[in-house]
Amino acid sequence: MKKVLSLIFATLSLSAVATEKWNAPNNANPFIPGYFADPTIRKFGDNYYLYATTDGTGNGYGPAQVWVSRDFKHWRNFVMNWPTTEVVWAPDVVKQKNGKYRYYYCEPCNVNVGESDSPVGPRHNILGKEDAVLVPDRYVHNVITLDPMLFEDEDGSQYLYFTTWGIYDGFGCGVAKLRDGDFDINSLPKDIRLDARGWNEVHPYSIAADKFFSEKRLIPNTELKDIFEAPFIFKRNGTYYFTYSSGSCHDATYRVQYATSTEGPMGPFTYRGEILTTNADETIHGPGHHSIIDINGKYYIVYHRHNNPKSVHGFNRQVCIDQLNFDDQGNILPVNPTH
Repeated sequence: MKKVLSLIFATLSLSAVATEKWNAPNNANPFIPGYFADPTIRKFGDNYYLYATTDGTGNGYGPAQVWVSRDFKHWRNFVMNWPTTEVVWAPDVVKQKNGKYRYYYCEPCNVNVGESDSPVGPRHNILGKEDAVLVPDRYVHNVITLDPMLFEDEDGSQYLYFTTWGIYDGFGCGVAKLRDGDFDINSLPKDIRLDARGWNEVHPYSIAADKFFSEKRLIPNTELKDIFEAPFIFKRNGTYYFTYSSGSCHDATYRVQYATSTEGPMGPFTYRGEILTTNADETIHGPGHHSIIDINGKYYIVYHRHNNPKSVHGFNRQVCIDQLNFDDQGNILPVNPTH
């Protein structure tokens, strides 16, 4: 009788696992309520901070917000004072040596940067005027300026990456190295400092950016196969991992790929393969535009994917997290996305 009961129990257990659905109670992904996209996860002090594009309105429009958690289970939402625009795409925040927090975000197609004493603000545009542009479009030749990401190397040097539609011939991803020391707004001509575009009529690039960066490079799509947008870079065991999104953000082709370099954060890079894609039954649909965090030696990828049931054009995106694993050679293994 015990054997029969055990067999019945095992059969029921297997059946429950086999029929579990994406919307079953207590499934952990998505782990943030509502619609958000382009998530960047950072840890400052004892707290995790999730910065993202506000989504669900049909075009990624909404106020600048941040989610804060100490345990990655309970989250509190803050609406921030800056930027005041409702086109706040792909934000990223990095703590500086002087203790201040720089907030990078993009509007089509440029990058702005603000600063604050706190990860949640209040902050102000470092160029003075609240809509002054730091990195204009095509600051790096053949790079459409979008999706900023700031990587800080072990020596303290910082690199800003940005791109979208990097698939065209001769295109790719832009990277610019920040100059050492704090940015001095007083080094800019007054008329440039107050120009909302940050442009100079004589030169087709930003004087502000040239003061901010020491060098720049186009990382071509011959190194980053099928790069579309959303660069995210991290370093592990001496290797620079360049992860990015490919395909269309509106459909099931959206996915995460990666390349590596042992020479430096500006490359050159070698393409390695896909790591996060739509699953067979499409209950995980269009995963991409991610960030990666190391928590006590374990790596996790935080990304958005389309809501389920799927909305039209993929503008109701939700934030999820899954573990990122490596093989003995340091290759990233395909991610097993969960609910």
